[in-house]
Amino acid sequence: MLDTKHVPEFCQNEFKQFNEKLNNFLNSEEQYFLPQKNGIKKDILFLGATHGDETIGVDALSTLPASFSFDWMLSNEEAFKAQKRFMEADLNRIAPGDISSSKYEEKRAAELVRKFKEYNYVVDIHGTVANSGLFIILTKLSFEDLLLAAQFDIPNIVIWLPSQKKETGPLVQFAEPALEIECGPKDSEKLRIDLTNILEKFITNYNKGIDKTKFKTKNIFWVYGKMSDNKKPLVDFEKTIIEGEEFYPLLVGEYGGGCYKMYKIN
Repeated sequence: MLDTKHVPEFCQNEFKQFNEKLNNFLNSEEQYFLPQKNGIKKDILFLGATHGDETIGVDALSTLPASFSFDWMLSNEEAFKAQKRFMEADLNRIAPGDISSSKYEEKRAAELVRKFKEYNYVVDIHGTVANSGLFIILTKLSFEDLLLAAQFDIPNIVIWLPSQKKETGPLVQFAEPALEIECGPKDSEKLRIDLTNILEKFITNYNKGIDKTKFKTKNIFWVYGKMSDNKKPLVDFEKTIIEGEEFYPLLVGEYGGGCYKMYKIN
């Protein structure tokens, strides 16, 4: 399991609780089920185009058959129309937002966070230029988020927390359970088809029991740092050693010549 030296000080207590729940789960024969809230009419809210130039989620969601179990919506409709990442502020960095703000994305973030309360689960779909394939991002130390991730046929799960405590952050940080799906490269037709198939399978299987066998095919990673520049060829999720440091790269080339660094938990 994860060495606590990689865990920021502000979330050490949360990590202990998360780690205890995960260990108990992996050492039991018990089945778990995703939590349900009273009075919810539909279970799942899917989000597409939180960044307006990441359309792969919209392309996949728009082909799903209508169902009583889910809704989907454009997170950042204005940026989507303009084919820009955002208009005034990054929608996925400023949640929970401010309903009285004059900035479009700050107000929109607050509207979305309110909307989340109408659903049991929130799934936000993103795209990257990196050749990462499909992977899941968990933005908080929530065992329920991990259970939600287990119901997707996606093997790589990345726990990605800020290095220090912040009042604002990703949209899914303010919903429970919730997660992000990252897709790269975002213009891949094959990846769009794969994503569509995975979403279709998820909406028919998400309410089934979850046991420890689900994690036999899952790889869980923890983002702990960033490398700003590198000359060595790297591949996302493929272990490497640079100057004596062993790590797994993430989003290679997304922001120039570097990547994020991950530690593998399981």
